[in-house]
Amino acid sequence: MSVYHLSEQARTIIARLAAADEIATAAGGEVTPDVAEVMLLAEDAHALLVRDLEKPWVAEVLRELAATADAARDAARRQQEHARRCEARIGRARDQVREAMTVAGLARAGALSIRKSGGAAPVHIDDDAAIDMWPVGCVRVKVEPDLRAVREALARGELVQGARIGERSLYLVVGP
Repeated sequence: MSVYHLSEQARTIIARLAAADEIATAAGGEVTPDVAEVMLLAEDAHALLVRDLEKPWVAEVLRELAATADAARDAARRQQEHARRCEARIGRARDQVREAMTVAGLARAGALSIRKSGGAAPVHIDDDAAIDMWPVGCVRVKVEPDLRAVREALARGELVQGARIGERSLYLVVGP
């Protein structure tokens, strides 16, 4: 038995119940022998599913998957940190070589050359700049919804066009 098989059992139960509902609807809501048989099969499958879900290996599989994901995430974090350190070393080495070439008055040395970066010249803005006093064309104003205020307005019964309160999602807790 695997987690995949458990989900297949659940799908089977849902399919059987849907079939029973279709048969009952076709029979005018009457519980015919066919409907009763399908419902018994669904009940048996449900009992098996509940029994299997209560087995300790299900939670253990989920714990092992979580531990594997944690280990992979930790390894990826360590690799990213290593890559950042390597990139920092590259940056320092480039700066040192560029400085040495500049001091030596060289624009070119073997495979190395110094060039100005392309594109527009950078704009530096002082920390104490009075941006609110700048011309309108030089600033951007970002308008975005205040989700907390929208949620509160909807909770008070106010109409907020295009907004609604959704359902919170369910999640599985794997206990010890």
